[in-house]
Amino acid sequence: MTQRELVRNQRRKQVNESLQNAKNLENIGQRLAGLPGHLRTTFVLDLEEYMNGNHRIILYYPWLQTFNLKKLWQFLRESGFA
Repeated sequence: MTQRELVRNQRRKQVNESLQNAKNLENIGQRLAGLPGHLRTTFVLDLEEYMNGNHRIILYYPWLQTFNLKKLWQFLRESGFA
């Protein structure tokens, strides 16, 4: 694994720890807003990858399976995160 992949995986773990107990889209937005920029970017880029067909990303965020990801993506875009 390259250094870049190691750093990205570490960031994914941090994002997962921060967001995994979110109950709704607004709660995700609030928690995401409290994260440092590099962690917000990691999550948004991963979600974008998922929306473009890379479904292996869900392995890093298993809790996302409880949300409608199209609605989440739309919410993040409307909220200025994506």
